[in-house]
Amino acid sequence: MNLFPEELREDVTKNIYKMVTHGYHGNPIVILRVLLSSEKDSENTFSHIVSSLSEDDFQSLVSTIPERFDHGKLYIRVDKQKAYGGNVSLSESDDVIRIVVSLKPHLRSPQSIENFLISLRKAPTRAA
Repeated sequence: MNLFPEELREDVTKNIYKMVTHGYHGNPIVILRVLLSSEKDSENTFSHIVSSLSEDDFQSLVSTIPERFDHGKLYIRVDKQKAYGGNVSLSESDDVIRIVVSLKPHLRSPQSIENFLISLRKAPTRAA
């Protein structure tokens, strides 16, 4: 829940979809999915995530935009354990929270996405 702005956390808990599957050795894997349909809530959440990244992680995110962007979506993976503890940190391990951000049509070039990320990082998080 630490990936969401505090003012949205109560509403988000009502919209968590849970799916249980099993790994290769039969171990249960719980998948939690949250879909934010409100543009305002989505932007506030994404702004919160981007603003919570360390400067090094933010620079890493910006420098890897071409690898993370595909068909109008930006893919980000954050460390699950650190997020649980309140820190948002990029990760490429297996123990991650996968975030898929659908971007507006005018955000299709790496430069436009970079400018958007910078603007989110500088902007104060808007109240819901």
